Amino acid sequence: EDGFNDVYNWAEVSVKKVKFKAIKAQATFKGVDVKVKLLTKKGKAIVSKKVTVNFNGKKYTVKTNKKGIITFKKSMKLKSKKYTMKITYMGAKFTKKLKIKPLILKATATKKKINVKVTINKKVKNKKVVVKVKSKKYTVKTNKNGVVKLTLKKSTFKNAKKVTCSATYLKNTVKQSLKI
Repeated sequence: EDGFNDVYNWAEVSVKKVKFKAIKAQATFKGVDVKVKLLTKKGKAIVSKKVTVNFNGKKYTVKTNKKGIITFKKSMKLKSKKYTMKITYMGAKFTKKLKIKPLILKATATKKKINVKVTINKKVKNKKVVVKVKSKKYTVKTNKNGVVKLTLKKSTFKNAKKVTCSATYLKNTVKQSLKI
């Protein structure tokens, strides 16, 4: 009658099989940026639902968007090691291992130039970083902030539509593909 005592019209929803699909998983010493899509067993997006994310000893609650995607983006200082992120929704669990490297590589292209910036997690001065763009190697020293900047002319890479950039410091290497 008033809806409060009408126990026969209640329905229990059970989602035992949830599909998790990692869309993006980036982690650096400056923070994490992870996107995961949650789908039902039949492939439908799980929309506007709260999901629990456990990362670095803390518990966070994130809500899925209209496409069933959670975005977990946090700025935090992380050490160069392996971390495990656990995402939980109604008993279903998803685990993503993230390895933090002590380098960040960011390559961009303008009409005439390719800019490469490498950041090391410590402020180390005059340390050698080997930057490789396509098949050409450049050895560059860090500035006082542990940053390497390299600017190259696009004409150096004639007829190339895409180049691969990599940076190596000690035993750590990071790579990025760049359309030019």
